[in-house]
This record gives sequence, C-alpha cells and structure tokens, in this order.
Amino acid sequence: MNVTCQVAHAATGRIRLQVASIATQPDIGQFLVGFFLRVHGVTGVQIRPATGSVVITFDPALCTQETILNALRSRVVQRPALTGETSEAPETGSAISYPYLESEVVHTTIGRVRIEAPVIGHRDDLAGVLAHFLRQQGGVQHVRLSPFSESIIVQYDPAVWDAPSLLTMVRAYDPDETDIERWQVARAAEPDTDESEDAAARSRREVALAGSALALTVLGGPLMTPVALGLLLASSGSIYRKAFKSLFQEHELTIDALDATAITLLAATGVVWQAALLNVLLSSGDWIRASTQERARKALSDVLDYMSDLAWVERDGQIVSIPARDVVIGETIFVFPGERIPVDGIVLNGKALVDQHALTGESMPVEKTVNAEVFAATVVSEGELQVRATRVGEDTQVAQIVELVQNAPVFDTRAQDYAERWANRLVPYSFLGAGIMALMGNFTQAITLLVIDYAAGFRVSAPTAIMSTITRAARQGILIRGGRHVEQLAEIDALVFDKTGTLTVGCPDVVDAFSLSPAYSIDEVMALAAAAEGFLTHPVAEAVVKAASDRGLEIPQRTDFEYQIGQGVLASVDDRQILVGSRRFLEAQGVIFDCVAQESLDQIEARAASPLCIAVDGALVGLLGLADPIRPEAAWVIKTLRERGVKEIVMLTGDRGPVAAAVAQQLGIDRFVAEVFPGDKLEAVRQLQEQGYTVAVVGDGINDSPALAQADVGIAVNGGTALAQETADVVILQGDLHKLIDAITIARQGVGLIRQNWSIIRVPNTIGLGLAFMGLLNPVGASLISDGAALVAGANSLRPLMSPGESDPVKPGRKGMSS
Repeated sequence: MNVTCQVAHAATGRIRLQVASIATQPDIGQFLVGFFLRVHGVTGVQIRPATGSVVITFDPALCTQETILNALRSRVVQRPALTGETSEAPETGSAISYPYLESEVVHTTIGRVRIEAPVIGHRDDLAGVLAHFLRQQGGVQHVRLSPFSESIIVQYDPAVWDAPSLLTMVRAYDPDETDIERWQVARAAEPDTDESEDAAARSRREVALAGSALALTVLGGPLMTPVALGLLLASSGSIYRKAFKSLFQEHELTIDALDATAITLLAATGVVWQAALLNVLLSSGDWIRASTQERARKALSDVLDYMSDLAWVERDGQIVSIPARDVVIGETIFVFPGERIPVDGIVLNGKALVDQHALTGESMPVEKTVNAEVFAATVVSEGELQVRATRVGEDTQVAQIVELVQNAPVFDTRAQDYAERWANRLVPYSFLGAGIMALMGNFTQAITLLVIDYAAGFRVSAPTAIMSTITRAARQGILIRGGRHVEQLAEIDALVFDKTGTLTVGCPDVVDAFSLSPAYSIDEVMALAAAAEGFLTHPVAEAVVKAASDRGLEIPQRTDFEYQIGQGVLASVDDRQILVGSRRFLEAQGVIFDCVAQESLDQIEARAASPLCIAVDGALVGLLGLADPIRPEAAWVIKTLRERGVKEIVMLTGDRGPVAAAVAQQLGIDRFVAEVFPGDKLEAVRQLQEQGYTVAVVGDGINDSPALAQADVGIAVNGGTALAQETADVVILQGDLHKLIDAITIARQGVGLIRQNWSIIRVPNTIGLGLAFMGLLNPVGASLISDGAALVAGANSLRPLMSPGESDPVKPGRKGMSS
C-alpha cells in the first residue's frame, strides 16, 4: 500500500500529517493506525477523514518525528522484545500486523479501570479478541468496549487484580491465530442484539427465498413445484407472524391476515408463482424500511465520532491528551488548526476562525476570540484556542441534536402506504362475504368472493405505482425513500427552508465592488485585494482571488504580508502598503471612512453582503461586498410553490436579523426566523403541525436534522451532511431547487395515479361481486376479472416510467431553458 503524506503541523510530542486519500479510502486509515502504533514510543493515532489528516502523539524520550517519518518511508518498524523472545523487523513491503497493544490507564477506582488503547476505535477484530481474552481471566467480572473513547472498561475483583497488573497484561497480550479463532467462535455464539441489522438481514433473506421460489415456478417446470413450495413457506415467516399478531394480539382484521390467507390459498390451489410474487413485494418493502433505519443509525454514530478524538487538556500544570469523552467540565482544552473542538465551552485565550456551518448553518467561518462560545464537532480552520469546557460528552450541543433526531417520529407509521390503508378497510368485507357464502353451504361461491378482492388488485398496483414514481424521480436526481413519503410530499401545504446552503449557494462570492479613489479603478482595487489575499486558504481569500481571476486580471506579486485571523491582511505590493480586511481592522490602522464610503457600505449591507475594505498607504481606495449568493432559481421556486398550493413558507437561519430580512425580501418570503439553533427549528415545525399543516423541511446540515426528522417530509439537498441526508425522506441529489418543484409534481402525479388505479380496480370487481352473489360467476371467472383488473391497473402504474425527463417545461434560472 502506497501512502502519500506531508507534515501539516508539528509540536513537541505531536505531529499532524495530511493524507488526502483517507477521506475516500478507509482501509488506508486502518493501515496507518496499526502501522504507527507499532513504532516504539508512539502513544496514540487519530484518523480524521473529514480533514484528511492523521494526528500522531508520541513520547519524545522514546522517539522523534524523524523516527516516525522514516518508519513510514521504509515500512520497517520494530517493537520492544517481550521476555523470552527476539525482536525482529518485518520484511520491507510485507503486510503489517498488530503484534502488541499500546495502552495506558486513564481512570481507575477500586474494582474498575478504564484502559485507553487507540486500536479499539479502529480495529474491531483486535478489540473483540482483547475483550474475549480479558473475560476469560479469573477475577475479571465484566468487560465493556468503548470505541468512541478508544478504551476498554474492566470491572474486577480487587482481591485478585489491580489496575497496574491489568495494564501490564493488556500491553503484553499478543494474540495468535488460536485466540482469533476462539473469539470468532464466541462471537458467532452470541445473540445479535442489533434489531435494525437483524430486521434488514431477515427481510433480505426472505426476498431471496421468495425470488427463488418465483424463478423455480416460472423456469423450473412442474417437477420443481415441491421445492418452490418449500422456499415459499420458508420465506413467509414474517407474513404469518404479522397475521397472527393482528388477529390474536391486536384483535384486528388487517391486510396482514389477508396476505397470509391469499398466499395460502394461492399456494393450495397451485398458483405458486403468484404467491411467490406477492411475497417478494411484501418482503422488499420490509427490507427497504429496515435498511433505511440501519443507515440512519450509522450516520448518527458518525456525527458523534468527535467523542473519539483526543483532547489536549491541562492537568497538574501539564498539557496531556485524553479521550474527549473523559474531559471534565471546567478543564482547559487546547485546540490546534484542523482539529475538531471536543467540547462546548468558552474561549479563555487565543483567536481562531471556526467552521461551524454544520451546527449553526453559517456559511463562512466565524472568528472566535476571548469569551466567545464554541461548540463541539466544529472545526478550527485557522488559529489556536484555549477553551474552558462548559458542556462535555452527551451534554454538548451536537449530542443533543442527535438525541432530538433519535426521538423524532422518523420511522413510525403515522402515514401508512396507500395500499395498506385502503386494503385494511376492505379486508373485513372480503372475509364477511366469503363467510356468508360458506355458512350457506356454497363453498365455491365463498372461494369466488375471496378471489374477487379489491384489496389484492390494489395491493399489487399501488406498490407498482409507487416504485414507478420513485424511479421517475430518481431519473431526475430526486431520491424518495418510500411510498408514505410520496403520499406526504403530495399533500404538503407548508414548507420550511433552511437559508444557508439551501436558498443560498453555500459559499461566499464577490457581489459588489466599489472604487473610492479616482487613482484606482475597480479592477485595480480587486487586483490589489487578490494580491494581498493570495495563497491564503480561508473562504474570503479564495472568493477574492477567484473574482479577480474570473475578470482576467493580472494579480501582482506581494513581497511581504501579515495575516491577522478574522481581521485582515497587511501586505506589501509594488512598494505600496496594502490593507485588506474589515472596517474595524482598517480603522484600527488609522484609515478614515467618509460619508461616501458609508453610502457604499450601506449598499453592500442592503444586499445582505459583508464588506471587505481595501486601503493603499493608509487611504481607503475601495470596497468589495461578499455574500453567500442566493440561488438563481430560489425566487422562482418560492413563487411557484405558492401557485401550487403551499400556503405557508418560512425561512429559518442562524444568521443575523438584517441579513435574514434582506434575503427574505429578495425571495418574497414573508415569514422568517433569524439566529435560531436546531431546537428552535424543531419547535417551528411543531408549531406549524399543531396548526394543521402538512409540513416539509428543506435543509442540508446537522443543524437541520432534528427538523427534518420531525417534519412530515424532510428534504435534504446534495452536499449536506450524512446525517441530514440519512434523516431526510427526500434527497435532492443535484442540489437544484428546481428539483423541489419536480419532486412535489411527481409525487402528486403518483398519488393521482394510485387514485385512478382504484377506479380501474373498483368497477370490474364490483360488477364481478354482483355476478358472484347471483351465482353467475365461478372462481375461474372471478380470477379472470380480479386478476385482469389488477393487470390493467399494474400496467397503468408503469406510466410514470414513460413520462418525459422534466415535469415542468419552463423553469427560469435553469441553464438552457427559456425564462
């Protein structure tokens, strides 16, 4: 495995390497953890896919930065020899195994010890082997792994063990193949406690069995019918269990009972293929729901991954690294560039730009200085901070967001699929008619009435219509997660937007430029600003350089510069002193802002933009306005939503009131709420629901996830966080708000198709029912009528797949279309 990396930051006992491939190749991260921990003296390794970096901590008395880098270059490392063995280095280029566990005690009380071993957070197999090994030791009462904090908690009998002895045993433990085999056997014998994974696996297995039965009946001929019946029986367990529950526990006659009866009668009468096909459809629905829940759970775990970071904490006058989960309120935390802040807290010292878009929705990094509040899981882009912890672990803002998501009604049955809802209403009538005929001794007519089943045809056509609708939406870059979301999307009459990254592009851009000196044109002002900001990596600098490049300007070279975080840049360009930054920064340098400059500043702020001021040799020469641009299609989308029956449109944002007001005015939105946190967004959705609205929420960040989960329909745009996309019911893959109109249109057409299919099924079945009661129809004729109606409805359900690619012919703001 070849790994390309470079040193991004270094300090005594700590080095951060930039490894871009970590973000796309998780195996490289696992390799580096095991690899660096084999270097004698390395005490910890953290993998940070979000920033594409590896943070290595080490004991300077045992190794140096060069030792670590040379080890990676040569891929030859050594470990200290244990008693009675010889230390040998593996061959260059050979596969790297993990021969020993670097660990330390991070907390201990009588009878309990927490041992930190970084491998626990990155190597499930070795963590499991170690836990199994400890459980086999006499005097060890309980062992629990904590991957988030990269530690193992051991409860033990103090008369047998103490913390140092357990630590020595962990460090000396060197698992061999026998240990691994024993762990695998023990793991296989343990019950699976993960309900969502178990449900997904069961549904997947039932789909496979029913599909095999269907294939055998179609392709295998009569000789394979017994085998197909066996597979059908094996795949029907869930259906019969649900039927039993509805009948004998809930005392309700539902579609589950009809499904079980239909499968039984179809199989008993030899129509095995139809029974198998029905089973495939039912099991597939369960599989999709269970898999969605499993993905959402994993996304939640990823959000809380910051808890596994090491935090630099001042203890007893020394700066030490401990798991973020173990930080105590009141402790002082040190945070360096590129690192995630591990706690909520107050800045005691330092200055930094902090990217907190995923938490607060702000599009640009925020300057944090003394007494500013910072939040866990946000990232220090530039600068360093000393932070006093005020909330830690599961009490942090981001942890509370995750709890809100988990408690919101995401996977309940508040809006069932159309098929189940209609079918449950019709099931009693199907059984009642059949029962009356049976009591009259006319069993043939009883079977006929069961075959003439409104629910069966609708149960086949509705999923087909839903699948066709979802497929059509997917072809247009819209992911709709299930049938009930199609229904809810069609019914929405209130829509809540997150501003940043949803109604706006999500990155700053130069939207205004003013020259305030006759000696400098706008192009010259922009070129000087780009020269001063060049080679800086923060969003404002990149926006200025991009704007100058887009104009085709020649950017002069700077010879000297000084960057002050969150304030501005002092640079020398062609023997001129250039200042670029905020008004406060320039005024501190003695630059005067007159009434003309103030008028220009007012114009910039009226456009919801932030001013960037440029001075040459102490005199103000120009202004640039930077803003997160409103999406070009946003205003048209808002207008179209109102025309299509959305009665209430609300914009929520963490930005300041004036910025929010300006954006709302440009978009034609009457109602907005500024400076909101995730809990406030959730409450806004609840208030609309209490007023009787069917509410959709459109967002893209962790901060939007609770509202997305609470909403009747959560809609995430592409580029948002994994949690937002996994929580949402609808994901706009291309990040184009035109697709929001498409999604609603497609959903409404899909629901209309389902209602049309109901008429197709109802009319012939009603005629057949009347003929059956008069004794003029036998089971074969009833089957032809019922199956024929179901076939026509099913064919009609495929119409969305024949629809054109765009559901709206004219959409202003979309390239290549008339406006």
